[in-house]
Amino acid sequence: MSDALYLELRRSVQHAEWRWVRPHHEAGRLVFVRALDIVEVGVALANDDQAAVGSWLAEGRLRRGEDVDTSAWTDDDRLVFLIVQPFVVALLPDA
Repeated sequence: MSDALYLELRRSVQHAEWRWVRPHHEAGRLVFVRALDIVEVGVALANDDQAAVGSWLAEGRLRRGEDVDTSAWTDDDRLVFLIVQPFVVALLPDA
């Protein structure tokens, strides 16, 4: 893993209300992380690490936005997220 890229992405982690992240979800660019380091996922996406991403998807620790029910979320619910073009990676809030 690239230490420089990891540090750069670590500095890019942000918090925002669902209202600001929802358009990325609607456009199909949002992926959710559970039980993983969001920055490690960002590095894997940036490096097109298909093996890691595929493994996480299969384990359910990385989920496509359309696979997550967001219907109960309010505009003010807050998410931790990271932009790794063309994706937005967000920590899946605890249910």
